[in-house]
Amino acid sequence: NAAASVQTLSSTWVQRMPETLIVGIVNTERDRDFRPPMVPTAPDSETFAADKFLEFIVDELIPWTQAHYRTAAYRVLAGHSDGGLFTSYALVNRPKAFQSYIALSPALQEAKGSTLADLQLALTRVDAPLQLFLSWSGTDIAIRASTQNLVTALTKRPPCNVRWTHREYLDDTHASTFHRGLYDALEWAFAGWPMPVPKDTTAFEPTIAEIDAHYAALSKKFGFQVIAPPNALHRAAQALMKRKQTEAALDVWRRTARDYPYLTDGYSSLGRALEQLGRTNEARQAYEQALRVSAESQSAFNDTRSLQQRVKALRSQPESQR
Repeated sequence: NAAASVQTLSSTWVQRMPETLIVGIVNTERDRDFRPPMVPTAPDSETFAADKFLEFIVDELIPWTQAHYRTAAYRVLAGHSDGGLFTSYALVNRPKAFQSYIALSPALQEAKGSTLADLQLALTRVDAPLQLFLSWSGTDIAIRASTQNLVTALTKRPPCNVRWTHREYLDDTHASTFHRGLYDALEWAFAGWPMPVPKDTTAFEPTIAEIDAHYAALSKKFGFQVIAPPNALHRAAQALMKRKQTEAALDVWRRTARDYPYLTDGYSSLGRALEQLGRTNEARQAYEQALRVSAESQSAFNDTRSLQQRVKALRSQPESQR
């Protein structure tokens, strides 16, 4: 579910959030890992160790992930049910470990009220910007009551550094709300990510200056470098070609290929533009690079046959015409 939501929202077609690395952890004992430790009421009381699970995530897993993968300084913690309770517990105890907290149908009632009270207090003391998304479904009777209490408290006394919201999915069940809630939460967390596009998309011709300004603002807002997506750069290059600013357009397509070397579009678009300008040797080289990327990615959207035909046609031209 998480992979589907992220893959859709971050895809080059949708681009409503950045490319994101998903780190999922398989629990061996869900109750033990997700529920906050409480004072035992009897000798045989269950042992809950959310504190140790959180310590593992923040002090071991996050540093390991940063050392082995390309990551940005922005992290989202999402959990459902007891996982939502754990997300709330993490916000209380390690608020700077993540920048967005997504608690879907959080089982706050399972904490005997302690985490709920601690969470209300913690949110008033946050000294760095963070985001909190809360939700519940139509069948979440106890969860709805405890989460609504938190919503009421936050509404009466809005925390200074916390951007927060809540959603009710009254037509969903506790089990079905996760996918819908996570999709909505991620879209909300990264609101304003794409450039504003007019309803008449044919009139959308952003300049490079406008594109760079938009993504520079996002970089400042989220605290990591955000590069312009290929579709925005493609629009800008097309507009430059229309205005006969061919060298500037070629520079934009070269930038697209440089920033997204794993996509064929930058190379193939560059090839088409060079071919239109009669620069066939350069065009063939761009098409060949697009073919190499196509073979590596094996995407169903790659127009491999057309690229092969263009390369063959350009290779067959007499030397004097290249």
